[in-house]
Amino acid sequence: MQSVRIDFDEKKKEAGILLSLVEELSVTPRSIEKTSIVKSAFIVLLYNMTESTLVAILEEIHEKLKRCPYKDLSNVLQTLYVDFYFGKAQTKANLKSLNATLFDDLRFPNFHDFSNRIRLFSGNLDVRSVNEILKKYGIAQIRPQNSSAVLLVKNKRNKIAHGEEMMKDSCRGMTCRELESLREAIDEFLGKVIDSVELYLSEKKYKLS
Repeated sequence: MQSVRIDFDEKKKEAGILLSLVEELSVTPRSIEKTSIVKSAFIVLLYNMTESTLVAILEEIHEKLKRCPYKDLSNVLQTLYVDFYFGKAQTKANLKSLNATLFDDLRFPNFHDFSNRIRLFSGNLDVRSVNEILKKYGIAQIRPQNSSAVLLVKNKRNKIAHGEEMMKDSCRGMTCRELESLREAIDEFLGKVIDSVELYLSEKKYKLS
């Protein structure tokens, strides 16, 4: 998880730089529209930080799971394994996967392959949806101090991404302190997710007890 933490720290620095730019523009004459656009970009950056960090975490998890035989996986992970390799349809490919499983030749898929077949999320990450994903892997639920701020970041980002709100208007009324509060909420939330996953992996809770 060290690489995840390093990448997360870099993303926090980027957020800090962008927030500093907002603060500079806020006291610059005749820059209301420019400031508003940068505020919206800051919200998009916070959401992207959430999504990219979660992807990096899931990639780390799947790298660990790839080394674990099916018989040693926890019950919830065996369910994910079956969903990926067998699904509902009975096909020749499923039979081949079954034989490979029985002979211990098949392993948990990497996250790229897994996400191509089974979609865990799509532009909808907040505390509730992240906890739903973690639950699928048997990872402890996260309870951050400010869930509503994480939800606000997701909703604002989606309205901007889907064209419901223009970048020059979406965050115009938000103060620098409010933006800082959102950044703190995202930092705390993702930090707790990383800590929880690190414990899950170090204690090998992905294995059948």
